[in-house]
Parts: sequence; C-alpha cells; structure tokens
Amino acid sequence: MKNGIIMAIVVAMVLLIGSSIIAEAYTLGSRTLMFGKVGEDVKDLQIKLNQWGYNVGAPDGIYGKGTEKAVIKFQKDQGLVIDGIAGRGTIDKLKAEKYIKYSVKAGDNLSKIANKFNTTVWKIKVNNNMYTDVIYVGEKLNIPQAGPNTTSAYAFQSRSNYRLQVTAQELDWLTRAVYSEARGEPYKGQVAVAAVILNRVLHPRFPNTIKDVIFEPWAFTAVHDGQFWLEPKGTARQAVIDALKGWDPTGGATFYYNPVKVTSYWIYTRPVITQIGRHYFAT
Repeated sequence: MKNGIIMAIVVAMVLLIGSSIIAEAYTLGSRTLMFGKVGEDVKDLQIKLNQWGYNVGAPDGIYGKGTEKAVIKFQKDQGLVIDGIAGRGTIDKLKAEKYIKYSVKAGDNLSKIANKFNTTVWKIKVNNNMYTDVIYVGEKLNIPQAGPNTTSAYAFQSRSNYRLQVTAQELDWLTRAVYSEARGEPYKGQVAVAAVILNRVLHPRFPNTIKDVIFEPWAFTAVHDGQFWLEPKGTARQAVIDALKGWDPTGGATFYYNPVKVTSYWIYTRPVITQIGRHYFAT
C-alpha cells in the first residue's frame, strides 16, 4: 500500500513537470493567456507590456495579478474587450508596431532618423506615403518604433564585426541594461557593464541569449526594480556598440557589484579582476 502511494506521487510529479515543460514551449500568440498561466509566452507578453509602458516589473513568465491588471489597462486604452485575458486580439495589438510623431529638425535626413529610432528608411517612407527621400524642417513623420523581430540597419550591416550578432531588440535591451545599471558611471564603466552581459552569454555557466541573461531572475537589480524600463539617454548605446566591437575593460568578468549596495555577501567570494568607477568586476 505504501509503495503504491509513493509510486502515485512520483507519477503525479512527472506529469506535473512534463506539463510545465510543454507550457514553457509555447510562443506568444499560440494560445490564450490568462491568470495562472506559466511559460515563455507569458514572459514575452510581459516584455511587450513593459515596452508599451504598462509596467509589470521584471518578466518572470507567471501570469499573476500584476500582469492581469496591465492587460486590463492595455485593453481599456486600446478599445478592446476588457477581460484581463490575452487572447488573439489583445496579443496581435501588443505585437503591432507602436508609432510616434517626430518633427523633422535642421540637419535631419531619413537615414539619421531611422538610426535614431532603430528602424529603416524604407519603413519610414512606407508609413508616410513618401516616394522620395526629401524631408522638410518641421514636417511631422510617423516613426515606427522597433519591434522584437526588427533588425536595425546598423546592427545588421556591422554584425560581422561584433562579438555577438544582435537584433535591434537585443541592442535596445543591452542599452537599457547599461543605462539603468551604470548611468552614473564613467564611460569605461558603462562599456564594462555591457561587456559583462556579453561575457555571460558566451560563458557555459549562464544562459546563451542576451534576453535570457538580462531577464534571468535576480541577475540585475535594475531589471528587478523596474529601472530597466527607463528611457536610455547619453552614451549608453555607444557603450554597448563598443563592447560588441570587442572592448572589454573588465578582462573577462562575468560579475560586477557596488560594495555600497551589496545585498548578498556571496558576491564577495568571487575573485575580483578590476575596479572601474564604483563597480568591482569579478569572475
């Protein structure tokens, strides 16, 4: 009798684990998402909500109350059925590109504007019914903001020179990570933070994609507390590009920390390579 109970428990656990694995294999849009759902598609939903400005915090792949509340607000703002359930209509709207109005300034051309917003000249022309590259100061343009499957022209043309090939979305994530984690650091320190993320992607101990490294639970304070979604300014993007081109001021570090803000003393067990600004870089 006892053995039978144990066997039943084991079988139930196997089935539960198996169902979790299957759930995590879904891609965004392949199923309806609602409270209680778990998986990579839920994490992608949360990322999209954050991109649209409906902050759900660090994406964790769990459709909880925070995610449901954000979906309801998104549905309300977009004129969709308000039920807190991410069905086909809600997901398609989330996956659609978001447009902003841009006023042409002196010295602008379509190439500069496209590079600034991580889009392409072709997309700008299509979305503004333009047949030439001529633009005028003060002219209002509809600029499509880069979506998750859009590759920026610069990154695509230059990727053979990068340590990693990156999409526009990954470049945006890297830029946000550097800005939110190191905006008060010297430029070299910003490059160093970007280099640590790249080093993790290339290291067998860590996830092997930029997305999974940045959004790994508790890996980066700014992702956890929401500062990651601040709009990047200054030199953060250029620091990422320099790191992609091969500059690693850390000498191969996969960890960094500010001793004033340490919350887990485990980090002190990591061998320190160098200090840049207020951050110590370690392996």
